[in-house]
Amino acid sequence: MTARSFYWTCVSLALLLLGTSPAFALAFNVTTTADEFDAQCDTHCSLRDAIRTANNVNEENVINLPAGTYVLSRTGSNENHAAKGDLDIIGKISIVGTGGTETVIDGHQIDRVFHVMASSELKLQGITIRHGNS
Repeated sequence: MTARSFYWTCVSLALLLLGTSPAFALAFNVTTTADEFDAQCDTHCSLRDAIRTANNVNEENVINLPAGTYVLSRTGSNENHAAKGDLDIIGKISIVGTGGTETVIDGHQIDRVFHVMASSELKLQGITIRHGNS
């Protein structure tokens, strides 16, 4: 267990004992434009890793996406865990880029770019989405 996850576990437990729920968002900072996947968003964090990690937290989360072009390259379809193909959203996530011409998510025609599941929310700001394949 990482120090961050231990901290949030303790905060959540304390709030549960107090009978309240946390009303804050976690922030995940993407550090690479590569479409890599190890399901961890730590000092090395891809967009796919950030989404997978945010999906596993039951709060609204913010993913900070620096300027760059993020080309989806992990081929595959019909899975709903953001490991390959499209970026599956199963929680409440906001992805914030630095501007429409500066931050680009390119689907590379391998799949749709995002798959937002029922009762999930995706907010995009300052991002261009292109080359998805429905």
